[in-house]
Amino acid sequence: MENPSLDEVTRSSAQLSFARASQNLAILRRDGRSRSTALPGNAPIGEILDLPDRESGGAEAEVPERDGPDNLRDGTIRFLTEIRYLYMRERIPIRRPLRQVYNRQTQMQREMKRTIFGLLLVLCPISLAAQPQDSVRMLWIGNSFTYFNDLPGMVREIAASQGVKLSCTRFLKGGERFSGHLKNPELIRALISGHWDYIVLQEQSTAPAMSTRQVIQKVYPAAHALDSLAHVGSPEAKVVFYMTWGHKFGNRKPVANYPLANDYEHMQERLKTSYLEMAYDNDAWCAPVGMAWQQVRRERPECELYRSDNYHPAVPGSYLAANVIFTTLFRKPYRTEFTADLPTSLAEYLQQIAQQTVLDNFVLLNIR
Repeated sequence: MENPSLDEVTRSSAQLSFARASQNLAILRRDGRSRSTALPGNAPIGEILDLPDRESGGAEAEVPERDGPDNLRDGTIRFLTEIRYLYMRERIPIRRPLRQVYNRQTQMQREMKRTIFGLLLVLCPISLAAQPQDSVRMLWIGNSFTYFNDLPGMVREIAASQGVKLSCTRFLKGGERFSGHLKNPELIRALISGHWDYIVLQEQSTAPAMSTRQVIQKVYPAAHALDSLAHVGSPEAKVVFYMTWGHKFGNRKPVANYPLANDYEHMQERLKTSYLEMAYDNDAWCAPVGMAWQQVRRERPECELYRSDNYHPAVPGSYLAANVIFTTLFRKPYRTEFTADLPTSLAEYLQQIAQQTVLDNFVLLNIR
């Protein structure tokens, strides 16, 4: 008997995954369809997942040119419309105990991840051949906390000083949330087309510092969706959640009914918890920029990490972040001559704090 071709095996595997995913979805929404209203077939992905809009503001995203079928987004959207039934069924009552809410959300995320992956095997061209590359490929998804002072460029310079060539692709837009990024078809195409080595995810600066209930409802689902899409095109890629820092004097827009985030120390602790939980929930790594930032503020309060607006990074803040992220990716001590035009003594101090914060906390940061 003639052995099946690689294409036949791949097609059979994809069809089997899709069949299982479809069966899984059918069970989960068995009694939900009759209660659901008709859904548009061309709604943005963020709307289909029923996630919140971003804050307004900022520069437009840097969108790279991408090859791929024109109907890729439409096919993905049609299926993700089906996923919305899961969320429509599982509207979370305020009276439900928080742990029950979280457990149910986690179950829904697992089902969604399996279902998305099964369908996208069918929707997307499958290539099992290794793609030639001469550099480590990084995809950056974030906002002004990433594009101020060209953080990706700083990481690339540090890497070059260590003999590592980085190629950086950026989807950055001022004030953008994870849920807003999910509405960008070019980003979805970039994630699914794949072949990334690292994908850095940075959420809007206050969203993960809100109440636990609000973060579970509005941040974690979008983080999980981005992680799931990332692993469709790049199964071996490492997703890194870039933990940001608290605003200098706490939330710059104080929330009356949640004062816990209205001062720096408490805001930083909320950010730390939320980013670490995103890393744990998605088997990702966490780059602890906020933790290193806190250490510098304690040891050298005269070192100005913030711009005059008291929340965006000054050059020392971005340089600290760049060293934290590079150490997270390559997980070993180093010394770099790249100083971003900072005094050598200050640059060396920031390098030291960045490396210490990462290398001493592999277990905490889920780095393994």
